[in-house]
Amino acid sequence: MLGTLCTLITVLSCVSGVTVVTQKPPVLTVSKGDTATMDCNLGTVTGSSARWYKQVPGSAPQYVLRFLCSDQRIA
Repeated sequence: MLGTLCTLITVLSCVSGVTVVTQKPPVLTVSKGDTATMDCNLGTVTGSSARWYKQVPGSAPQYVLRFLCSDQRIA
């Protein structure tokens, strides 16, 4: 059974202060139809936003979500 490799890419835009960004596991391989769960954490973000993208090998990155630190909401 062939697995699909999926990587979440964290993009920090206009960052004025980021303490730590962690993603566990860094790369996750799952079979089609299976659920993939990754733990992504931002230590401290000030004056900016963070965006997460999913990328499957051979495909362009796909937007997943954005965290706005000004009001600490997820878009």
